Amino acid sequence: MAEVVESARASLLSEDDDPTAIFDFLEIRCRADGGTLVAFERRSLFASLRFAYAMQGPNASDWGGGMGVASLDDDPEIAFFFGESPQAPCQPHG
Repeated sequence: MAEVVESARASLLSEDDDPTAIFDFLEIRCRADGGTLVAFERRSLFASLRFAYAMQGPNASDWGGGMGVASLDDDPEIAFFFGESPQAPCQPHG
């Protein structure tokens, strides 16, 4: 799973305009259909602590996601993502 986490982190870093941003891994959540969500704490010299996440549907090559999220539990995009397919144990990628 390490390569999945690093791929998600790299995607978020490529979208972030803040050169001081650091994404600390929090958790990985998976869907029954193979979709993946990787959550991070986003720290920066210029902003308060927030959360960020990258999510990818099954067989997708690109990540989507969000930054500056106050709560991972209340984010509507995450709720929609898991509404499409229920959460399930993660399977090794590769």
